[in-house]
Amino acid sequence: MSGKRTGSRTRAGLWATLVSAALLAGCGGGKKADGTTPTKRVGSEEKREPIKPDAKRAFEAGVRAMAGSSDASRDRARDRFAEARQLDPSLWEASYNLGLLASDDGDFDQAAAEFATALTAFPEHAPTRLARAEALRQAGKNKDARVEYTAVIAALPIDDPLRADAAARLAGSYRDNKDYAEAIRVLREALRTNG
Repeated sequence: MSGKRTGSRTRAGLWATLVSAALLAGCGGGKKADGTTPTKRVGSEEKREPIKPDAKRAFEAGVRAMAGSSDASRDRARDRFAEARQLDPSLWEASYNLGLLASDDGDFDQAAAEFATALTAFPEHAPTRLARAEALRQAGKNKDARVEYTAVIAALPIDDPLRADAAARLAGSYRDNKDYAEAIRVLREALRTNG
């Protein structure tokens, strides 16, 4: 596999490993007394079922492999995340990490598809929605990306840093299409509401 962005792989792999570990720990690590694993969802009190042990092991192996910078370690990470997702389709973090790997390789269509799969299991997860929007934008699908950016902005509280990030990226998507007036309008609105 020939990566298009090999210079950023080590840094991206380390970042992705930390994010993945935090996601797994926060979303599938601890169990309540009744055996369920809580997942906080915006506007609901839904509980997440425990992650299947084999899927968790495959996911953790993928996280370890993802930290490597070689093509072989990245291929192992892909295989382990795909295995984890097959063993436990509710493990949306595996799809998220597959999206990160595809994005890092410059395959933005695949990244957007992986993030969309993660969103089917956890549609309220703003970082995944933002990642999907950026993958769509990088794939040249600015109209679809703007729909996602707008959804992130609408769903998050005014003081959430991701909201400001989504607004800046939304403005960038208008700038990409040379719609400077709309880009400026979006930025002004973000500054007005976010300070």
